[in-house]
Amino acid sequence: MKAAYDHAATGLGGWFEGSWVDSFFVNNNNTLGTPAYLLFNANLHHFYRTHNNRYVKFIKTYVEVDNIFDKAYVAWAQPVADSVADANKQAFWGGMGRAFYTGVTLGF
Repeated sequence: MKAAYDHAATGLGGWFEGSWVDSFFVNNNNTLGTPAYLLFNANLHHFYRTHNNRYVKFIKTYVEVDNIFDKAYVAWAQPVADSVADANKQAFWGGMGRAFYTGVTLGF
């Protein structure tokens, strides 16, 4: 679910979202599974329409934070034939922790 707001007069805006991923099984017996999780992300941005510039029509800058609460989660799982854990197989891969992004988008 995502909630967004853009103020047209100032070009300021932002959004906040929550992403739910349900649990799932990774073996044939349905005994080895991943837990469900919920991640939250946020973005603040500024949109500026240029004037008298024939090359750049607009500039958009942004700051974004993904996984705001630094939730540990299983991002990917390798299907396995049984539920026996041993050192020769890895069934789960962890997802990214909290991440910060900034950027600029130019419209030509």
